[in-house]
Amino acid sequence: MISFEDEEESFKESFAAPWLALPFKDKSCEKLARYFELSALPTVVIIGPYGKTLHPNVADAIDEYGVEAYPFTPKKIAELEEIEKAKEAAQTLESSLISGDLDYVIGKDGAKVKVTDLVGKTVFLYFSAHWCPPCRAFTPLLVEVYKKIKAKDE
Repeated sequence: MISFEDEEESFKESFAAPWLALPFKDKSCEKLARYFELSALPTVVIIGPYGKTLHPNVADAIDEYGVEAYPFTPKKIAELEEIEKAKEAAQTLESSLISGDLDYVIGKDGAKVKVTDLVGKTVFLYFSAHWCPPCRAFTPLLVEVYKKIKAKDE
């Protein structure tokens, strides 16, 4: 772990993870950031068994694919991207929303709307939670935008 924490207590909390770390505020941290041309956090650089960089940043791949991205080679990530493209090409509204006996969504009035009735329409999937402050702030904005879109295009 190459930590850029400002406070040692935060560093210690991060260091509780199952890996090795450079010491808190070590000068090597900045040197390595320059060497690997660090531009964003988090960044996960993969160094192979012979000390060569295998990949400059797999944080997105780990976020997207998890353990499936291992061994984090460009070839493996390209394979996963191809699988993802094939999934997207095969995706239908039904394959996304129908699960087992659940073949409907709930309307504002509580009525069941069959997923098949939505085929051919543009559908927004809004992932949200009431306990999430950014969601609570975003929902009214989304409602307003939705109403304007709906007025233009049923």
